[in-house]
Amino acid sequence: MNIRNATLADLEQLLPLFANARRFMADNGNAGQWWGGYPTQSMLEEDIALGRSYVCEEDGHIYASFVLMGGEEPTYQVIEGAWKNALPYGTLHRIASSGEKRGMMDMIVDWAFRRYGNLKGDTHEKNLPMQKAFERNGFERCGIIHVADGSPRIAFQKTGGKKLPKLICIVGTNASGKSDLGVKLAKRYGGEIVSADSRQVFRKLDLGSGKITPEEMNGVPHHLLDICDPGEFFSMADFQRLAYEAIDDILSRSRPAFLVGGTGLYVDAVADGYVLSNKMPDLAYRAKLEEMSTEALYRMLMEQRPDCDVERRNRNRVMRLLEKLHDGDDIVPSKEPRYEVLRLGVTWPREILCQRIDERMTRRFAQGMLEEVQALLDEGVSPTFLLKLGLEYRIITQYLTGVIDSQQELETLLGTAIKQFAKRQMTWFRRNEDIHWLDMAADPVTEACGLIDAFLRS
Repeated sequence: MNIRNATLADLEQLLPLFANARRFMADNGNAGQWWGGYPTQSMLEEDIALGRSYVCEEDGHIYASFVLMGGEEPTYQVIEGAWKNALPYGTLHRIASSGEKRGMMDMIVDWAFRRYGNLKGDTHEKNLPMQKAFERNGFERCGIIHVADGSPRIAFQKTGGKKLPKLICIVGTNASGKSDLGVKLAKRYGGEIVSADSRQVFRKLDLGSGKITPEEMNGVPHHLLDICDPGEFFSMADFQRLAYEAIDDILSRSRPAFLVGGTGLYVDAVADGYVLSNKMPDLAYRAKLEEMSTEALYRMLMEQRPDCDVERRNRNRVMRLLEKLHDGDDIVPSKEPRYEVLRLGVTWPREILCQRIDERMTRRFAQGMLEEVQALLDEGVSPTFLLKLGLEYRIITQYLTGVIDSQQELETLLGTAIKQFAKRQMTWFRRNEDIHWLDMAADPVTEACGLIDAFLRS
């Protein structure tokens, strides 16, 4: 997704986009804010001429539009309350989305905030979706603002606030080399690593999860590895809480913290500061969902939230979203970032990554990955638990329990599954335009160090 200045050529798409936004407001009880064809074509042309109109575009299609003005918003007259500060700011205005993609408001705010670090905005008292979107993105209510026509609006402001501590994230697909790069960089900067992998938190899940060995750590302290037994319940909220504790401890000792891993949700929960519910899961409802096929779960989710953007084959993710809806939670968590984050990405061209996946799988079979899963079963670890872990543990368990007939079939199925998963990982990470993708075929360590040096100095 690209954000750029709007041009007159965009009017053909902008006019129906704003018409759709007016219909959305009317359907949500707010027919009075953008009435009478507002904004008119002449208003849009003026915004474009002044260089303050922007669009969110992908492959020539416009998904959202907004105005970002630097300095005082000319329509603001009197505020009943007080702005958070008197520093220079940008004003977000006329935000409209086609509704075809989720997260447009979040992306717009992130982009605008990087430009100004101090944002203001307003919305009608009946525009509840926009109020919720402002609050989800870290805006605070400041009171009531009266605009030029005398009508009252709810005033919002997002400030830079206190300076956040710095966190370096290294993300990437399976077999991409992110763990090795993390060790090299942490070693160079005297830092420590917090692992962000949903399977490596479990003891005795070593070869199948690709867990780094003590020798490979090269003396760099690692956190959140081997912290619970197989079969124990461990949630994203558990990970976030423990990751916060580990990162804060590292930073308190004046050492840089590196968050390294390929579980995208775990990384984002910490890097973006997801506000997560503390509700205990409804185990009866979860058991009911477990009985359904993945396709049935996906259909159920689409019936409730047809706008939800989720991979239909990602069973665990679909189930978690259904549970959140069942509990009355918003499936798009609000964010309260605790860190200023530098994100580095590690991957390879498709054909090279597939070759690396095959080589690593062959190596791990030779090292005893099959025997590792058999030992887990022999020790009483539930096959259901192993199947839910996916990939190596799911497919090897199916082989050991007779569902898969031969080791040749096992290796073929597993190689295909890992490559498909790596593709889904990249789909997740590519959504984040803040990730700096390193050239792994050149000198990724030197490239990463240049980015880290600039980040730590800023």
